Amino acid sequence: MFNNTSCRNGSVSKGGILEEAYRTYTKNLVMVVPAVALVLAVSLAVFILVLSILPLGLIGTLAGRLSSIIPLLFGVPVLFLIALAVIVVASSLCLGTLASMAVEASRGGRADLGEAFEHSKARLSTLLPVGLVVSLLALFSSVIPLVGTATALTLFTPAFVLAILGASASEALEESVRIMLDALGRRPEVPVVVFVVYLLSSTWRLGLFVWMLGVPYAFTLVAYYLVNELRWSPRSSGGR
Repeated sequence: MFNNTSCRNGSVSKGGILEEAYRTYTKNLVMVVPAVALVLAVSLAVFILVLSILPLGLIGTLAGRLSSIIPLLFGVPVLFLIALAVIVVASSLCLGTLASMAVEASRGGRADLGEAFEHSKARLSTLLPVGLVVSLLALFSSVIPLVGTATALTLFTPAFVLAILGASASEALEESVRIMLDALGRRPEVPVVVFVVYLLSSTWRLGLFVWMLGVPYAFTLVAYYLVNELRWSPRSSGGR
């Protein structure tokens, strides 16, 4: 939790936090690895889903009979749930690893991929429900082109960092939204830059490039804000 006095004395000037987070990020470019791994995992899950569904649809189309369409009706939802499960687990582990690396870097340490991955695995019981909620919200909000998904991801990016910092899943999700809305008054550049990163990552030509290089910076920015300015701590440790 945090309160209005939680920002440290002599905190960086408005806009300076962007520079500080950028310097932290460029000193720990290994943070790009989990972002790339997530892209590969999601792409593989979608590719396998498409390859699995196409034969079912072809069977139903060629046969033109109800009995041939039944596998499609029952098979597609099952395959979709399997793909969703893969995406949730992958996003929880990869983004948890990225969040752990961003926290360590924001504290002045050196981000270590192996240690961060182990920390992410240790917090997996918390990261999984966070990853599930965020994945579903991102999916549902995609009905609003570009802006919907970018808004959802912006509001819930801190949730992964908070989970790494010791929050429960419900606390991480609740605090994530509150922190980003509060940041509009404290540090508007934080949610604005994070939103722009996700917005650009949704574009067709630049999407993957921005995701792999921009999202690690977005996580670093959020982690830097939480660790060095808000000095956030979970309720259980008396943060408020």
